[in-house]
Amino acid sequence: MKILILTEGGRNRGFGHLSRCLALAYALRREEPHSELKFVINADRHAKSFLKCNNADFTAMDWVKKNGKVMELIKGSSIVIVDSYLVPESFYKKIASLANRPLVAVIDDYNRLDYPADVIINPSVCDKTGPGYKKNKGIKYLIGAEYVILRKEFLRFRRKRINKKISNILITFGGMNREKFIRKITGFLSDYDFNLTTVSQKVKPLKAEKMRRLMLQADLCVSSGGQTTYELARTGVPTIGICFADNQLYNLKCWQKNGFIEYVGWFSQKDLFVRLSRAIASLCDYRQRNRRSIVGQRTIDGKGAARIAMFLLKEAKNRLILEKPTGKDVLDIWKWRNHPEVRRRCFNKTKIGLKAHKEWFARVSNSPRIKMYIAKQGKNKVGVIRFDEGKSRVIVNVNLNPDFFGRGLGAKLIRSGTTKFIEEKKNKFPEIIANIERDNFVSQEAFAKAGYVAGTNNNVDGYLSYVYKFS
Repeated sequence: MKILILTEGGRNRGFGHLSRCLALAYALRREEPHSELKFVINADRHAKSFLKCNNADFTAMDWVKKNGKVMELIKGSSIVIVDSYLVPESFYKKIASLANRPLVAVIDDYNRLDYPADVIINPSVCDKTGPGYKKNKGIKYLIGAEYVILRKEFLRFRRKRINKKISNILITFGGMNREKFIRKITGFLSDYDFNLTTVSQKVKPLKAEKMRRLMLQADLCVSSGGQTTYELARTGVPTIGICFADNQLYNLKCWQKNGFIEYVGWFSQKDLFVRLSRAIASLCDYRQRNRRSIVGQRTIDGKGAARIAMFLLKEAKNRLILEKPTGKDVLDIWKWRNHPEVRRRCFNKTKIGLKAHKEWFARVSNSPRIKMYIAKQGKNKVGVIRFDEGKSRVIVNVNLNPDFFGRGLGAKLIRSGTTKFIEEKKNKFPEIIANIERDNFVSQEAFAKAGYVAGTNNNVDGYLSYVYKFS
């Protein structure tokens, strides 16, 4: 299985996307060790340094601009994971229009777009509804604290020991360029009797293990509202939160409501340091810090990346792949066509001889006006779909493998096959219809679910049929 991860990071974007994509890549490799995983990053030199520091195997490319090159990578993948604040909606629509397109999973923090994707992941402490998500049909949503993605160094922890007094304060505002504000904070806190440790862009990026040690040593942390808050919660470090960007605000407010973070406002607020002083005074209380530490560690269990990896791999293995049938498929298709239930639903109910079937298969395979695809799910053959082009319209026929009756795969096959056929017509959108026997309620329902609309009646070989037209 080929997996492609597309993300971004750097001095002006932070390292949050990189951290969680690294963690997800690790989880995917653990679940599917023989998979081929490609990590493509829109990265500056700071992001490259961060990735090298964390021993990541990656390709640096402005994949948003180099659209054509990345599309070739996408076409050859089984799963594509996108974690980006830069990609426009048109990029996702382009992937969605591909025939045999991969499973598309989007990591989204604040409902940035109406994504044409298969899976939307919001790894967040916020409630299950997410930030105003409109649940679209056909999209699966993984939202909540159980899907929070952490680097492998933050997966297992014992209960954090909380000291009676605050001695060590950790100051970290993610990977973005915030040295000026760090100087303001350290200047303000120098009036207190604390040992201060700062994580700054000016120094070499820290390895995850080093960051973990700093968190475990800290009695209190002053942090921005990004990915780091989840690592702090997992380690149980009582935290004061400061907001630097719109996408952090919802997260910080949810953490405040949850009871782990004491949120003091935006970095630019005039009264920020007054609020910060009050927060420190409140958290000098041992019981306050102990309660918040317990809340953080109970909220984030560290298993989010594994849950996501297992879900995506299962979804990808259940997807239908459409190919041109070969001689190896002739006997299988013949058996499907002659199944008693299939013959009962057909207009011509006579059993088909093997010789006639082989002649039919050869004619269909060689005809420039007929397209036939066989659908496979993993190693299983699910069924065939055929499009016969006439002068003014195209007639579609479907034959499902009887072993897969009753699983809802008919609609999936019709939808996938129709999409592939239209894609191959290169925007010459034909009128596509299906003639369905009036008592064949199963096929009528499958075509309706696949986007076909019931229209006029028709007469086929003396049988009344309903005409379903692709909308």
